Amino acid sequence: MRIQYLIIMLVALSTSSIHAEKPVISDDVFQSHASESEKDDSRKFPHVIGVRTGVSWSRPIKPTRSEILYDPLSQNGIFGLSYGLSYFHNVSPNFHVSADFTVSNKGVEYVNDHKDYNGDLAYFKYFRDEHRVVFTHLNLPLKIGINFGTKISGFVDMGIVPSLLIHRGSVSKYSYKGKVTNETNDSHFEKGDFNKLDLGGLIEIGANIPIGKRFLFSSRLSMNWSTVEFSDESIDLGIGTFHQLAILSLGLGYKIGG
Repeated sequence: MRIQYLIIMLVALSTSSIHAEKPVISDDVFQSHASESEKDDSRKFPHVIGVRTGVSWSRPIKPTRSEILYDPLSQNGIFGLSYGLSYFHNVSPNFHVSADFTVSNKGVEYVNDHKDYNGDLAYFKYFRDEHRVVFTHLNLPLKIGINFGTKISGFVDMGIVPSLLIHRGSVSKYSYKGKVTNETNDSHFEKGDFNKLDLGGLIEIGANIPIGKRFLFSSRLSMNWSTVEFSDESIDLGIGTFHQLAILSLGLGYKIGG
């Protein structure tokens, strides 16, 4: 009888010890493993190449000089397009470098009144001309930035933007007493009057959304300020001489590596 009792006690103790020693995995462990796997993604796929396209808005910044013969009655920015290729390299889970190769439009619309050399508008008050000037640039933004977030990640970039002027077009309308008397393309602008090279500073914010394992959808807002006067001729015309450009774009990238 005692032997049967001892056997029953041993079986009960062994069963309880098995249940007590069963490992319990907490939610914290699952989260840490998920976090590590997301960090590993930037190590597995350090390079991203893609395409991007969007709309731009640019305006000139007023010159600081005062030797202006024509004083614009109004001066407005213009909308344009921006498109090209992009490259993104994850140096670490929270730091990256990137570069783009894009084409973008910059320019200005303005209206001139006609003053004589003494600033008198009376003799010329019936004359008016309107101009739209569009510059097309080839750009090479070079950027460094930080990443934050996991599944949907954000980023902030800053950098420089060397640019090359590849085309310049303009349309001018001349009127007398409100009636258009002449309309021309390229008007009195000569290509040689404009600087072909530009260098700007850039600030950019955006977000990346993964699509499957390899693709990455992105959206970004870029602000670009030129540091080079685009034309000495523009000083005489009374329009601003430095470009300011904003671009809102969407992109699709492909992860390389893994």
